[in-house]
Amino acid sequence: MRSSTSNGPSSARQPWRASLLRHVNHYGPGTGFDLDGDLVKLVRKRRFPIVGNGAGVWSFIHVDDLAQATIAAVECGKPGVYNIVDDEPAPVAAWLPELARAVGAKPPRHVPVWLGKLASGDVGGAMMTQIRGTSNAKAKREFGWQPHYKSWRDGFRTGLGEITPPGSDRTHLQRRPRRLTGARRVRKLVRGSLERSSR
Repeated sequence: MRSSTSNGPSSARQPWRASLLRHVNHYGPGTGFDLDGDLVKLVRKRRFPIVGNGAGVWSFIHVDDLAQATIAAVECGKPGVYNIVDDEPAPVAAWLPELARAVGAKPPRHVPVWLGKLASGDVGGAMMTQIRGTSNAKAKREFGWQPHYKSWRDGFRTGLGEITPPGSDRTHLQRRPRRLTGARRVRKLVRGSLERSSR
């Protein structure tokens, strides 16, 4: 964002120019969809069921891809509203079983819509059965940005974190003593990019 003013009493002010990045359903280290995140713990306990037909379409974004998109938006400087998501919106009935498989959990249970709404309310029921995903086409076109994890399928398999899931053969992965949360990762990468560009 930028603005420009002069010191005179009749100075003309330029309007603020801003980019609004819309992003939802973050996954990766420091999020609920981390290998030890709250949502993954529910999946492992089979307490994150498919509600109804699971037709609600979710869009995902890995925290590292969100950070890179934020940097691209800052460097590009084109104002507007941009969806920062991966290339594959998917219904709950497709991505939730894949997430369970990726973290070594049993397949999710299925519950009727009325029971799902009883547990999570009307909004939760709509998220599982009615919402629609979003497109990243504008951000890719205007920023020249491409997500590293083009699909949550790859991200769930390799981008959730460093803790070995039960039943997994990823024994070489270990918990790091200190990890950045998703928000801190974004801030650190953006700050570094701005510092380099100002030199």
